[in-house]
Amino acid sequence: GYPGPLHVLELKDRLQLTPEQESRMRTLFEAMLAAARPRAARLAAAEAKLRRLFAERAADDAAVRTAVAEAEAARAEVRLAHLLTHVRTRDGLTEAQRQTYHQLRWGAAKNH
Repeated sequence: GYPGPLHVLELKDRLQLTPEQESRMRTLFEAMLAAARPRAARLAAAEAKLRRLFAERAADDAAVRTAVAEAEAARAEVRLAHLLTHVRTRDGLTEAQRQTYHQLRWGAAKNH
């Protein structure tokens, strides 16, 4: 029930998006990518740091806890950027468009 902007744009004709809705979906998608890039880079760096701790035999309780906390915080930021975009996308559609989207994407009507 929470479509992403890319899938909405792919189905724009069948969803009968208005020009304003199409513009909003493009903006949401571009903003999500812009927000996700630096967060994804932080996640990759945090995961690499965690791997290095073990590869360099520098892992101890405190170092591993810190590195895992940093990696999970970065992962949460990436996920939030993605999921909040889905919420904003859903809010930009009418109820009829949401129903149509769900039917097209998943093949069944869904109550919201």
